[in-house]
Order: sequence, then C-alpha cells, then structure tokens
Amino acid sequence: YGGWSNALQVTITATASEVEVNGAVAPALGGGGDALLSGHGGGLAVTVRGAALGLEPSQTGLSVCGVPCAVTASSGVEVTCEAPAHTTVEVVEAFPALFTPQDLFPSAVNLTTNRPWDEEERIFAELAFSANVDTPRRLLTEHFEWRAQNVACWFAMELPGALSALVTSAKFFPPVDPAMRQRTSTAKFQVRNLTVGAGSEVSDFDDPSAWVTVADVGSIESQGASIPQGWTAFPVEPPVAAQAFRLLLPADACRRQ
Repeated sequence: YGGWSNALQVTITATASEVEVNGAVAPALGGGGDALLSGHGGGLAVTVRGAALGLEPSQTGLSVCGVPCAVTASSGVEVTCEAPAHTTVEVVEAFPALFTPQDLFPSAVNLTTNRPWDEEERIFAELAFSANVDTPRRLLTEHFEWRAQNVACWFAMELPGALSALVTSAKFFPPVDPAMRQRTSTAKFQVRNLTVGAGSEVSDFDDPSAWVTVADVGSIESQGASIPQGWTAFPVEPPVAAQAFRLLLPADACRRQ
C-alpha cells in the first residue's frame, strides 16, 4: 500500500558501570565506588563505560560537577570527554596568584539590552562595554529618534555556558559633556547568576531580585555641577561570583544620550 510512516521519538536511558580518569578506574557512583578526583584545572580524559550510550559524540552529553564536558568519542558502550576547568571562589581565594584580573568583555556572549526584541540593540551593549572613551555615543534609533521614552535602560553581557567570574572591580567612564555626565550620576553596575550560585533559580533575566549592585556611580562625590570626568574604579569587596553583568542607567540618561 502507498503511504508513509510517522517519525517516532524514543528516549533511551543510558547506564554507566565504571568511570576512568587519567588511568584510574572506579565503579560508577551508586555502584559502591569512591568518587574520582581530578583537580580544578580540567584537561584530563574522562571515560565512562556502560550501555545504551551514544554511537557518536553528538548523541551523548556528559557533565563534570555540573559543567559540560566536551565529548570527543562515543561508541555505544564507551564515551570519552575532556574534563572542563571548574574554578570556584574557594580556589581563586586559595591561589590568587594563578588568576590575574582581566576584562570580561572579550569572553562575553549574548550581549543584550532591555529591548532584546530589537536586533539592532546588540551594538548598544557592545559599545557600553568596549567603546573608546573618547568617542561619544548617542542612543538613537535608525530613524534618528531617541531610543526610548522616559524609562530606565540597561546593557548586559553574559559568560558562556556555566562559566563564572569573580568580580573584583568595576570601572566607569562618564560622558565628557557635564550635563550628560550628570544624567549618569545614579547609574549602577549589577551582576547575577544564571545556572549556578545564588539567584540562578530566578529564570526571568530582568528580575530585579536576581541582580546584585556591586558599584553605584551615585557614591562618587560631585565636583561642581556634575560627577568627575575620567575613569572611576569601584573595588568590589568582598568579590562576587557572577555569570551576567549589566550597566543600569537612569531614565534621563537613556532618553537623552
């Protein structure tokens, strides 16, 4: 008879019998064995043996301590991945010399704003975190109108996957024009978690309860009619582990700049 068959989705539960890390083998957790330790640096080969595993890498997903482990081989009975680095606040505090401060922007993904439906908004987020300080930027639409009405706005970036950063400081360079500079005098730098840590249980990205203010421009002492020009550094003490970061601007700054 002519016709066709409907696609049928089948879910198969894989079982693991043993795990090998850097040549050391132990029964899979739950089988009476001890957990294998590999340190926090990552880079070690992790092999899981069992049944009903994927026949190719794209069919199998593994994670180590909640962090995705890149699968390099999968045969149905054996899967190998490269253990990811797993840096924690405790590790950074214990070995500070191994973690030099660095700008987070080059590692950022998903740069966005409070208007994520507008594809052109990404450029505003990029400029907020990377633009040259001597190049003034105005938030104008493609029709050369003010970007928003009298409402607050924000520019955000995220780290990829389950990565976190230990935020130790934030730096701010306000507009050169004194009037525009004063409009940013209540700007705030905020951070939050998305997949791990405090606040990650809040799924709404913009939910205020998930964001923690780590620097407040309002704390800068005014010089004359406005806040000072040039860079101002805000030490974050104690440091805060976070996965997403945003600059929150007051309504007047969003409407006019």
